[in-house]
Amino acid sequence: MSDSDPVALVDHIVTKLNEKDIAFIELTEGFSLDARDAALRKKFYEGKEEKSFREIFKRKFKNTWITNHGMT
Repeated sequence: MSDSDPVALVDHIVTKLNEKDIAFIELTEGFSLDARDAALRKKFYEGKEEKSFREIFKRKFKNTWITNHGMT
């Protein structure tokens, strides 16, 4: 899946799931740890204090947050 503004999309989803009192969210981090994604990762998080979706959204979701793809 791709989106022109994935941070806004996930923010909306997290808000709606909080309203439903969902037990947990599991999210695959969009970038791998190998070199081929390094430039994309750097560009995506440029200017952001946080460097992963987990860092951006964990404090916004009231229940358990699970990430994978090397970002737990």
